[in-house]
Parts: sequence; C-alpha cells; structure tokens
Amino acid sequence: DTPSSPDPTVQTTMIKNFWGKRWNKIPSPTPSETINWLNQIGYNQKIDTQLLRNITLDDTRQAILKAKHSTPGPNGIPYEAYKGAAVLSTKIILDATMYLYNHQAHPNFNTSSFFLFPKSASDHVSNGRPINVGNTDNRIISTTIRNTIMPAMDAFLHHDQAAFIPKRLMSEHIIHFNQK
Repeated sequence: DTPSSPDPTVQTTMIKNFWGKRWNKIPSPTPSETINWLNQIGYNQKIDTQLLRNITLDDTRQAILKAKHSTPGPNGIPYEAYKGAAVLSTKIILDATMYLYNHQAHPNFNTSSFFLFPKSASDHVSNGRPINVGNTDNRIISTTIRNTIMPAMDAFLHHDQAAFIPKRLMSEHIIHFNQK
C-alpha cells in the first residue's frame, strides 16, 4: 500500500501498477478460432444477411442527434459541436466511418482520458472506479456501427444475453435467480 500523493506522476504510477494487472490486453481470437469455438458450443444459426446493410447518412445523423450530453474525450470536442453543425458533421463522420472500413485507424483514434472516481472515502487506488472516456467522434462512429448491425446480431445473440442489449435488462437475471 503506497500512501496517497498529490503528485500526478506518482498517482499515474500507482494507478498503472494497480489497474494495469487487471487490464492486460488479451489477444482477440482470429475469425477461424471464433468459428471453431461457435462450432464447439453447437451454435448453428445463420445471421440474416437481409438485415445487413450499408451505413447511411441518416444512421450517422441519428447517432449524432441522439447522443447524450457527456464528457468529451482528450480532443475536447463535445457532442454539442457535432449537433450544432449536424449537416456538415454527419457527412464528415460518415466519411470517417467508411474510411475505417477499408483502412487501419490512426494510432490515436482510440486514445481516451482516464478518470478514477472514488467509491468510498478512502483515497486508495483500489477504491476507485476507473472510467475511460474516448473522443466523441469515436463514440459516434461506434454507435452508428452498433445501431446498423444490431438487427442482424439479435438473431445471433443467445436469448440469455441481457446486458447491454436494447430492450433486454441485466436486472432480469437478478430477478430470475432471486425467485429460485
């Protein structure tokens, strides 16, 4: 247990030492490893390709206009800037999304700001709730892609998957197990 410090360099080291062990990057499976795993668990459903479609200007506009007011990422551009210039920003974000389909993202594209919110009065790093906040353009692109592919993914996702799925509630699991 390292004592707390007002020095940002010491704080950064403490946070990295504590959370870094928990956030070590796990390599993503290859497509063939994923297919093999799906076959092993007996998954045999097909994605309805009729539901797959290209992202449109309207998809992008909806992601921009429905974005909540939240903290901007490291570049400091708030959602309100994209909303206030929706005609221009929609086209720019759609072009960026289509670029990402065919090219590798810039190394800084996924840069985020790290916040550690206290869960208790203790100033120990283990009592902090870590939050990474990415740039709003990154979040708009992610939302646009998610909203576009979710109709096709609904058939793919197991009915027991409830968390982070629209119209499904994680609390249903809690209720289910408390009734047993």
